[in-house]
Amino acid sequence: MADKRTSRSGQLLLAVALICGLAVSFARPGLAATPIVSSAGPTMAVGDHHTAVIRADGTVWTWGLNRSGQLGVSTSYGTDVTTTEPVQVPGLTSAVAVAAGADFTVVLLADGTVRTFGANQAGQLGTTPAGPGQSRSTPQQPSALSGVVAIAAGQAFTVAVTDDGATWGFGSNSRGQLGAPLPANRIDPNPAPRPIFGLDQIARVAAGTEHVVALTSHGAVWTLGLNSDGQLGRATNYLAYAPNATPAIVPEVGRVVAVTAGGQHSAVLNVDGAVWTFGRNSYGELGTATDLFWRRVTPQRVAPLGHGVALATGPTSTVVVDVDGVVRGVGGRVQRYTTEPRIFPALGGVVAVAAGPSSTLVLGVDGSLAQVPFPAVVPPPVPQELLGEVLLPAPPLDLPVDADYRGFSPVRLVETRPGATPTIDGRFSNIGPLAANSVTELAITGRAGIPGGAQAVVLNVTVTGPQSSGYITVFPCDQGRPNASNVNFLAGETIPNAVVVKLSEIGTICVFTSASTDLIVDAGGVYPNGSRYIPLTPARLFETRPGAAPTIDRRFSNGGALSADSATELVIAGRGGIPADAAAAVFNVTVTDAVAGGYVTVYPCDTGRPNASHLNFAARQTIANTVIVKLSAAGSVCVYTSAATHMVIDANGASPVNALFVPLSPRRVFETRVGATPTVDGRFSNGGALTAESTTELQLTGRADVPMGTGAVVLNVTVVDAKEAGYVTVYPCDSSRPNVSNLNFAAGQTIPNAVVVRPSVTGAVCLFTTASTDLLVDVNGYHPAELG
Repeated sequence: MADKRTSRSGQLLLAVALICGLAVSFARPGLAATPIVSSAGPTMAVGDHHTAVIRADGTVWTWGLNRSGQLGVSTSYGTDVTTTEPVQVPGLTSAVAVAAGADFTVVLLADGTVRTFGANQAGQLGTTPAGPGQSRSTPQQPSALSGVVAIAAGQAFTVAVTDDGATWGFGSNSRGQLGAPLPANRIDPNPAPRPIFGLDQIARVAAGTEHVVALTSHGAVWTLGLNSDGQLGRATNYLAYAPNATPAIVPEVGRVVAVTAGGQHSAVLNVDGAVWTFGRNSYGELGTATDLFWRRVTPQRVAPLGHGVALATGPTSTVVVDVDGVVRGVGGRVQRYTTEPRIFPALGGVVAVAAGPSSTLVLGVDGSLAQVPFPAVVPPPVPQELLGEVLLPAPPLDLPVDADYRGFSPVRLVETRPGATPTIDGRFSNIGPLAANSVTELAITGRAGIPGGAQAVVLNVTVTGPQSSGYITVFPCDQGRPNASNVNFLAGETIPNAVVVKLSEIGTICVFTSASTDLIVDAGGVYPNGSRYIPLTPARLFETRPGAAPTIDRRFSNGGALSADSATELVIAGRGGIPADAAAAVFNVTVTDAVAGGYVTVYPCDTGRPNASHLNFAARQTIANTVIVKLSAAGSVCVYTSAATHMVIDANGASPVNALFVPLSPRRVFETRVGATPTVDGRFSNGGALTAESTTELQLTGRADVPMGTGAVVLNVTVVDAKEAGYVTVYPCDSSRPNVSNLNFAAGQTIPNAVVVRPSVTGAVCLFTTASTDLLVDVNGYHPAELG
């Protein structure tokens, strides 16, 4: 596909530029040096019997059947003669996006107006007269439709998004795909564009046979229309042919950057590159084996399709382009007894695909277009080149994200236990316990969508089944092992701790363990390149034990145990690499040799002590937790302990005053204990212990000064008096529950852990617990998501 004189690195650089939304020009011998990136959506489309493509000069080219005028030319109009060579549609010179229905074509021009041609029996051209026999072979302009930024075409209907985020539809409303109110007779033509009520702030849209998938500018997915096969990703009228005229959100898929709709199925691309599918799976088009020959209403992540950057769906197939420009497809009518993705041969540097009933179009980074007869032929044969100078499509939606932090649904990166469910990519899996006094180097970047060049990563590190008591230190591999610890444990104990750790120059971390143990490591967020967060090699700032190694600057060293019911002011700013004007800092706080059970609260000294806790401990226990806390105006924090204890505090990083992280004095937002002090606003208070195997949706935004649109929330989650051993998983409610844990506990135990979690698009997180327990949740700050 690509010019053989174009280097692979050059292809990847341009692909990366496309993903990042940059306008790029690319020249090769025989091609004009023209801007080749569209400002709108897809630039190629496959209908039931025809194909339409936009070239870099804005012209539209079509081929296939023209019996309804869907090619936009008079040649073979009204006949069953197939046009095999691309022909130019007269009069169209500024096209930026194209969509193809069953036998009609929709074109979006650079001025925001639309042109349509082909069949018009349902009014799908947006023009009158409409009805059977009213097809057009000449491009028409739907009246009263301007300012359009995105288009889609279903079997016999058209959807358009305008620059104010409104969505309009015309044509068939057979299953409510144009919204309410329904016409008296659902098969009557609807040629006048009308708003689809309930779809607001829409940026991209896709259309299936009789359903619509819409994507908001904030990454939420909404659907309406037919749901007989689960193609709406929600339960309303599942397995029924009733209309679903009211749009509703798809709650499982997380923050999405691209959507597509097949005949009776849908696929979406998550911000972390994961592909999620739902709907009919009669031919394996969902890429999942458990529901093959059936259907699935619940969205599911399809890991074998790789880390996607572009995707398309045909009537019975799903095709994905990964970050390396490799194309994989699932489904198809010929060899339908496997859902194993098929890699398209002889292709590289692909940036976009379009899928139809008998072929798939693949677009190279150099603007060259080829056709592969997939899913009609399996495995796909060598592609046939068709055109050059094709306009490259707009990249996936550029979601507003926090430049300082990027949260994602947690993923497992390390799992040493033999026989346990492996990691997300199979690496660092089932290798057996780490040896005592060993250092293990773990690759972080390049896995699960974690970008190269990232500065730091947010992990949950769990020790399980250690052979003796000891501790773990996590640190960047290009630094010496520091005098610090992240997890302290007893023989046989299972205990977690959150770790915010700086990455080495090559994107790795090192894990030292003083005792042989199995280890589980989950990642939940990353501080990308360019983040204003300051990751540090761990530095000890507070050490009460007499005779222990002193702090990094010998201040706050070896002064003896803290008294019960005392608050100690600890100077943070200007020590261990933390700037003098830092707004917040990340610590690891360890309690050791406590006289009695109690708790620790860390807070800015210029505020009152809040109703919150960061660390709960039993007598003589050694236990640690990560604390992300706002600093006082003087650069200090106050450390309150309810019981006499020794304490160690290590600094792991800092947020400067110009960082986007907003630290808060801790506020309680969830409290199940009956009779306890209620939450900051009285909501989610005193409802009693959570039941085993339950999931609770906790609203975070709009409470405790956490605004809507937040990118990630910093929490402290505490299990209290668990009825039996188990674990808690905290995750965005619009994602499936991941194979991770945030907090592991024993029967009767009270134990906390820090959690940095991305909330759902509605601002909620889900709390899953395997065992009945009381639970406390405190908010310590948030990362906004307001930058585009």
